[in-house]
Amino acid sequence: MSRLTLTTADNGRSFRMGAADEIVLRLPENPTTGYRWQIDRMGEALELTSDTYEPSPPLQPGSGGTREFRFRRVAPESARLELKNWQEWEGDRSISERFAVTVLD
Repeated sequence: MSRLTLTTADNGRSFRMGAADEIVLRLPENPTTGYRWQIDRMGEALELTSDTYEPSPPLQPGSGGTREFRFRRVAPESARLELKNWQEWEGDRSISERFAVTVLD
């Protein structure tokens, strides 16, 4: 099993992955503003295994951090992964950023 770590620099790219490989997606986030990254679309070949947030040091009110999603490849087919950074209660009009990658078989 191999691990592929992605950041905002990988937005829009495509990657080849083997069976049971892992994607680690690290995106900057500041939840104190109400904006959070959320999965908008995930192909059936991927499974979310964790969703965590780590504040950046030093810990100060209003400071941001990193949202980390981990996905496992569960089927040998291509899949699209799309996320949005938004304030959920405001709906789609609040989307400030999007992130998308394609996992190729």
